Amino acid sequence: MKGKIKKYVALVLSVQQLLCGCSATELEDRCFPMMAVVDEKDGQISFGYGFPKLSQKDNTDLEEARVNIAPVTGKTMESCVQTYDSRLEKLADCNHMKVLVFGENLMEDTGRYADVLSYLKQTGLFPRNIYVCVAEDPLALFETEEDLPQDLGSYLEQYLQNQESAGSGKLFKLGRLLDEKENHILQIMLPYLETEDHIIFWKTMYRVPDDRFLYKQEKIMEMLLLSEERECGKMKKKKIMFVAGGVGAAPVYPQVKWMHEHGIDVDVVVGAKNHDMLILEDEMKAVAGNLYVCTDDGSYGIPGMVTTAIEDLAAKAEQPYDVCVAIGPMIMMKFVCLLTKKLNIPTIVSMNPIMVDGTGMCGACRLQVGDEIKFACVDGPEFDGHLVDFDQAMKRQQMYKTEEGRAILKLHEGDTHHGGCGNCGGDN
Repeated sequence: MKGKIKKYVALVLSVQQLLCGCSATELEDRCFPMMAVVDEKDGQISFGYGFPKLSQKDNTDLEEARVNIAPVTGKTMESCVQTYDSRLEKLADCNHMKVLVFGENLMEDTGRYADVLSYLKQTGLFPRNIYVCVAEDPLALFETEEDLPQDLGSYLEQYLQNQESAGSGKLFKLGRLLDEKENHILQIMLPYLETEDHIIFWKTMYRVPDDRFLYKQEKIMEMLLLSEERECGKMKKKKIMFVAGGVGAAPVYPQVKWMHEHGIDVDVVVGAKNHDMLILEDEMKAVAGNLYVCTDDGSYGIPGMVTTAIEDLAAKAEQPYDVCVAIGPMIMMKFVCLLTKKLNIPTIVSMNPIMVDGTGMCGACRLQVGDEIKFACVDGPEFDGHLVDFDQAMKRQQMYKTEEGRAILKLHEGDTHHGGCGNCGGDN
């Protein structure tokens, strides 16, 4: 039994030594780098540590206590680390390290940068949970240390944590960087730090060069283009109608233009109250297969609503329409959908007229689509028009009109409206 206990204790001690990475070296014989800088200089790797900043009240020589030595250069990261460690009087224990800073020169040399990452991954030299950033001249960061309340490594860690918490996004730590470098799925973006008047600030995000990532992206784009070509081929065989009411011509135009550029001719019906309120006619005429203009007052084009033109076109068409896209006032889309449902034409509508903030925060664009509750700004704004409850949506839209109407009246007529209309809720 005693033999088993001894073996267990020995095993535990071995594991502890392995985990600490410092064998049996006593604490007083170790030094603790808080950061590391790696760069390329004159065709070689440049490497150095940053150590804790000790208080002057300590009865020790500050320079000796910080064990700072100048960065070293070498052909490889491995040789640099070996040279640097040989110049230290104590064993470097990196388990408390906070930040790794790469120089911009190193990042631009993709081959050397890849070699450095490969060495770090193979050796496990630094903890995987340390932040990684880029600086034009990493050594210039040390010039700011005199003005800092703590060591540079701890300061940079806190600074990057604050930036991350403030909404700058999830930053890359070393472990994630090493893993992603192998996967080549994400474009790696690292904080780019600069110094000015001994102040460190985050200038921008540095896009890490990655030829394999770009190659993957190019292949993805090729696949998307092939898919687009296939979709275009399918759409060329379909008969498509766009219906635009009033300012709805604005979002309809780029879609029709894209169709035209890809060899797809579509029929376009544009409606307006009168000729003066018609927009983008010439532009639409240049890209539409056929353009039909309707005016409510009959002053131009086809007299009457857009539904008049739709019904006439559907009756005369040699090939049935495969799809209708309708964008415009709520009431127009409602009656277009009632007609196309009767004509058996699948219809897509854009419910942006009921959108307010466009971020999903206010809930104003809530609508019923079939048996589901949707929000136009986050779930759409395009929906199957035959499933949209337009009556409910229009009631919801009316909720915001009173205050707007009163504001317009006040702007044009002064503060003369005092209620009594039965709609605004006024007392007089």
